[in-house]
Amino acid sequence: MRRVALCVLASTACSGTLPWFRGDLANHPPALVGEWVDVQRTTISDSSIWVLKPNGYDGGVRITRSSPSGRPHIEQYKYGYWYVRRDAGRDIQELCVSRRPGREAPSCTIFRTMIDSTAMPPRRAIRLAAYAGAHHTGDRLLIERR
Repeated sequence: MRRVALCVLASTACSGTLPWFRGDLANHPPALVGEWVDVQRTTISDSSIWVLKPNGYDGGVRITRSSPSGRPHIEQYKYGYWYVRRDAGRDIQELCVSRRPGREAPSCTIFRTMIDSTAMPPRRAIRLAAYAGAHHTGDRLLIERR
């Protein structure tokens, strides 16, 4: 019996869908899934990319183009788990990230999605309001990576 329970738990955890994540914790809108260039943290030689996967994976990619070989250096890292929380009373949505869901409070920020029509073809964009970064708080603009 114990072995069967462990097998079920292991297969569920590895599948990327955890049965106890319900409601907001399971809310990963397709409009936010993808790779997003952080405009404020990206320069010609250093790109910062947010990775939001449909299973809630929240990670990042940093591409540095100033290596001596001329080839880009790519670092990938995982932050935690992302989801969207809705506040019906204030009619807002918040993008939330938690390093350890259920154990630590999430970091949430109000956002809105839009289309960047200055690019051809137009790209999706996300504007985060009052995003609390490592060194400052302010609006952030994320543009869909292609």
